[in-house]
Amino acid sequence: MGDRVELQTPVSDKYEDYQALVAHGVKTAWITDVAQLEDYPTLAKLKKGLDRTKIDDRGWNTDL
Repeated sequence: MGDRVELQTPVSDKYEDYQALVAHGVKTAWITDVAQLEDYPTLAKLKKGLDRTKIDDRGWNTDL
């Protein structure tokens, strides 16, 4: 409970051309991907790029 995912743009003052999906929570398993606004100017384009990302979960411990 209380977990949330939000778009953070810019990531920081130093990286003002970057945005990231950021997860907040106590028991949150999450993936981040940092991208330039030039490559992914909208959340929809970032989501489309992430949808093409292969996730290797062989090392994920599911016995907990």
